[in-house]
Amino acid sequence: MVRKNERGITLIALVISIIILLILAGITILAISGENGIIQRAVEAREEMEEAEKIEQNTLNNYEDTINEYMGIDWDTVLANAQKHLEQKTSTAIGVGTDGRAVNMDLWEYSFDDVTNGYGLNDSVSLTATASADASKGYNGTNFDNIVIPQYISTNEGESWTPVTNLDWLFYNCIELKQINKLPDTVKSMRYTFRGCTNLVEICKLPNKLENMRSAFMQTGIIKMPDIPKSVNDWKQLQQFHKVLLT
Repeated sequence: MVRKNERGITLIALVISIIILLILAGITILAISGENGIIQRAVEAREEMEEAEKIEQNTLNNYEDTINEYMGIDWDTVLANAQKHLEQKTSTAIGVGTDGRAVNMDLWEYSFDDVTNGYGLNDSVSLTATASADASKGYNGTNFDNIVIPQYISTNEGESWTPVTNLDWLFYNCIELKQINKLPDTVKSMRYTFRGCTNLVEICKLPNKLENMRSAFMQTGIIKMPDIPKSVNDWKQLQQFHKVLLT
């Protein structure tokens, strides 16, 4: 009888021990994975650090933009150190934008244009198209705020660079586009570049090397044009299709 009691006591002690362990384990799990647990705090700390890094990088970029505005971009140094954009996944090309920073080439079509002897930001069919039925836009992105257009492209990991010289049909029917802050200085052709951009109401300075701007602003909301470079030899239809003031 005593032995049975001893076994009963032992069993009860074992059950109590298990219960205690389960309680402790529950507390540990809550401490690790609960709303205020270690994991959640670690996630929040990482997010705060990433946000701080973004703010710091934006500050540095603003300083760099100010310096470049007054002193100009040192393209030799920029191209010598250029690398692929961090968000780029599919394209093998390296692109550098008008601000001297990497651009995500997944967002841009590009093909070599023999006429202007550089890259066009569109497929080869659109670069030769004269009718809208044969053309498509060259920008594949969905964000139309603060677009930075590529100015130089490398297809051999930065060993050599080719300027962007053609923007034909680039933003065709991009009704979301409202403004462009800068066009590549290297551009020579802008045929139908902004055709159908009905919400585009202002345009920046035109490239000094620009030669062809036929119907570049057809069916846009622009009411005032910047100075047209003396190098332009084809700007037919500019007046009859656009409500513009030529300065």
